[in-house]
Amino acid sequence: MSMKYIHTEKLGVVIFPLSVTHQLVKDRLCPEWSGDKVLGAGFVGGLDDERAYCYGESVSLKVKSSPNDTTMLRICIRI
Repeated sequence: MSMKYIHTEKLGVVIFPLSVTHQLVKDRLCPEWSGDKVLGAGFVGGLDDERAYCYGESVSLKVKSSPNDTTMLRICIRI
């Protein structure tokens, strides 16, 4: 199963469905992100077999995945 994510300085990693754009999540669904720095964004893979990892980039935000994103993702979902 693949999903999208955004990693921000204040909120950490937020995972959401592929059908939603990164920009929409940042701008409309999470207004508390105003002024929050986006550290990485892209896609999440490996959720089915508990080897979650972050990869790719967000075209709408023009931000790539960061190697630290996978570490933070695993901390957030406790694997």
